[in-house]
Amino acid sequence: VGTAIPDALQEFRIRKLKEMGANAFRCSHNPPTPELLDACDRLGMLVLDENRLMGSTPEHLELIKRMILRDRNHPSVFIWSLGNEEWAIEGNEKGARITSTMQAFARQLDSTRRFTVATSGGWGHGTSTVNDMMGYNYIFNGDIDAQHAAFPNQPAVGTEETTSRSTRGVYEDDKANAHMEATDRKHNGTSMETGLKFYAARPFLSGLFFWTGFDYRGEPNPYGWPQVASQSGILDLCGFPKDMFYYLKSWWTDKPVLHLLPHWNWKGKEGQTVDVWAYSNCDEVELFLNKKSLGRKTTPVNSHLEWKVNYEPGTLLARGYKSGKEMISEKVETTGEPAVLQLTPDRNILKADREDVSVITVQANDKKGRLVPVANNEIEFSVDGPAKMIGVGNGDPASHEPDRYIEKVDRIPINGLKQLAADSVSINTLVQYDFDDSGWKAAFKEVDSENRVKQDTAHLAIIRGTFDLSLINDSLKVTLLAKSLGELQSVYINGRLIARDVKRGDAGQSYLLDNSLLKKGKNVYAVVCHPLVKKNQWEALNTDPGLIQVIKPASTWKRSLFNGLAQVIIQTTGQPGEITLTATSPGLVKAVLKLQSKPAVLRRSL
Repeated sequence: VGTAIPDALQEFRIRKLKEMGANAFRCSHNPPTPELLDACDRLGMLVLDENRLMGSTPEHLELIKRMILRDRNHPSVFIWSLGNEEWAIEGNEKGARITSTMQAFARQLDSTRRFTVATSGGWGHGTSTVNDMMGYNYIFNGDIDAQHAAFPNQPAVGTEETTSRSTRGVYEDDKANAHMEATDRKHNGTSMETGLKFYAARPFLSGLFFWTGFDYRGEPNPYGWPQVASQSGILDLCGFPKDMFYYLKSWWTDKPVLHLLPHWNWKGKEGQTVDVWAYSNCDEVELFLNKKSLGRKTTPVNSHLEWKVNYEPGTLLARGYKSGKEMISEKVETTGEPAVLQLTPDRNILKADREDVSVITVQANDKKGRLVPVANNEIEFSVDGPAKMIGVGNGDPASHEPDRYIEKVDRIPINGLKQLAADSVSINTLVQYDFDDSGWKAAFKEVDSENRVKQDTAHLAIIRGTFDLSLINDSLKVTLLAKSLGELQSVYINGRLIARDVKRGDAGQSYLLDNSLLKKGKNVYAVVCHPLVKKNQWEALNTDPGLIQVIKPASTWKRSLFNGLAQVIIQTTGQPGEITLTATSPGLVKAVLKLQSKPAVLRRSL
């Protein structure tokens, strides 16, 4: 939807993080929009509110002041961050002095909360020696235990820690398409488990923030092109959970959790070994393939379970036990081909306020109603009623499909201006489309370095030029945005009069053109005018005829599924009524979703 995010999406994202069990959110790396803090206040999400720039100049301190004065009455804010990864100063005396100055200034504005700086090195020196609260970025950047031993009374938090970079629903690396298996499944030591276990084992560390909650635009690593988004998120760009979401939910919530991965659609891999993982907080988990037990295992704390399974199509079933009692089960099945579309909204009732949105999951199911985890069908959308679509996505970090379908505006120049002095008798011939003007001289002869032009003011001037249109059809909106080339001018397009006797400088010289008079390729613009006359010696006369604006209407909204899922976001247009969203794809049964737009109720309290 762009960077102007509707308020309801702020709440949608915070709810997703809470569903995972997160209870705190770090802003990176600047103060957030106030509406995000409002959502955190309402939903009960703690916030580490972060300043953008470190420094001790009046400008830097003013930025701190603005952030704290704006946000200090938000109950969700529980820590202030003065900066992030200032590599040039975080490990030296300059960093210590700047941090001390900033903290002393900030405490005058809020003495109720602690201040941290997110540091990625230099621990034991510089910033880390004066921090009100130590902030660690990545445990591999230094010796946290040594820092604590040197400063035992210094509170500390993990301001940034590694997630398991991954592409949702991908279990084999595909570098050509920038899709990657989760790094934790490669046992390369950079997993989310490594960080969580480290912090859980040290009571002096108050907690940790993982980088990041959601995938985000930019920083396309590790592959680069065609990747256009980071894959560090626990959820993808749409907010669809990756597998690691359930790892954290296992250890950050009290509800029984059991999640199996990967999917079980591996055509052509019969008999080959597949690594099967389970994320669970149950005491034990037993795995079955087509009703045959593959063994019951005890769940390690803050970890996961693994089995080596020879693939055969069918059903992979897991049962979770606590105190010997089955608490939960989970299965993944080999599905059929995509057959039916399904639409699932996050909310069915919207406020008719032109702002509220519903986030709708699109998925392809087989004939038995099971999500097809490898489906990539292209889906088209249409909406009827008091709503509009404002964004589509699918969570693919290498997708180059449009996220929005909007009008396209082209600006086409009028070129090759030629001029001839004429009388009124010959005008009708001289403005025609097929008149041969090859013998005419270029218009507006330059007479000095300041581009002042010499005009023949004794005769009418005929000025001709051309513009090219690559396409002409009834859906295009073609407009001449004209400027005055004469004191009094009449304008022609392909020989047809468009405007008569327009005075110099008249406002509103905008003319919507009838598409029937336009041609694909070359078109002729002509002006009959009384030449411009200088009002002052230094005046530079206009030589710009204007331009042609072509507006192409938005095409049909569509998006390809990525590993079975896509997303469409609709927004109310302000009127109450029923909203109908339809999703179609060749060969699949379409999905129709009914939503309600209802007047917002204002409640006043005395």
